[in-house]
Amino acid sequence: MFPTPFNVQTTLGGGTSIAQGIWIEALCTAELVFTIVMLAKEKHRSTYIAPVGIGLALFIGELVAVYYTGGSLNPARSFGPAAVSHTFQSNHWIYWVGPIIGSLLAVFFYWLFKLLEYEMANPGQDGDVENDPTQNPDHEIAQIVEERQAEVEEIQAIEEEGGFDILTQGGASAAPSVLGHEGVVGMAVDGVVEGDEVHVKRIRSGEPDLEAQMPAGAGIEAVKSATS
Repeated sequence: MFPTPFNVQTTLGGGTSIAQGIWIEALCTAELVFTIVMLAKEKHRSTYIAPVGIGLALFIGELVAVYYTGGSLNPARSFGPAAVSHTFQSNHWIYWVGPIIGSLLAVFFYWLFKLLEYEMANPGQDGDVENDPTQNPDHEIAQIVEERQAEVEEIQAIEEEGGFDILTQGGASAAPSVLGHEGVVGMAVDGVVEGDEVHVKRIRSGEPDLEAQMPAGAGIEAVKSATS
């Protein structure tokens, strides 16, 4: 059927050195893997056409690499023909090292994008309701933002009552603490003097407030008895 011996192995061409071959394979593999992760793993409105974007990424990678390295981008692509023909070239190892390095690069950039919370760069633009932090309160980014906002409100409430210096002044507090807001337990600190240990606990909205169910002053007495 074929006029010459059938050979579909990946080989270096165009004067490509081993080092150049490794990095060409690594960069093209990283481009492909990163595209797969962002289009298929990350859910958004265009997830259903992710195969189109992945196919285009593979096409671009092959256009760049095929002349220089054969465009493996996958160890199986090079191992299969070599195993069938029982011919492993001396530079076969670069088709393992290159794609492995490229995959690690793609994972690193994906981790970096998640660390920078890329979802908040333009929330709601390309994410569905489940993956949109501005619409889904259970989204991990939305929960982080909620916790940060609660911490800011606590600090602002303390500053309005005289700042953190009031906690070091001797004698009883002149007024109850105003740390109460949605999601945080409001603790009255009447009768607390310097040296007493007071714990402030944040309660999420919708969870039972066990402190409020105790008799008045029971929480403070419990703390005093625990520390005495």
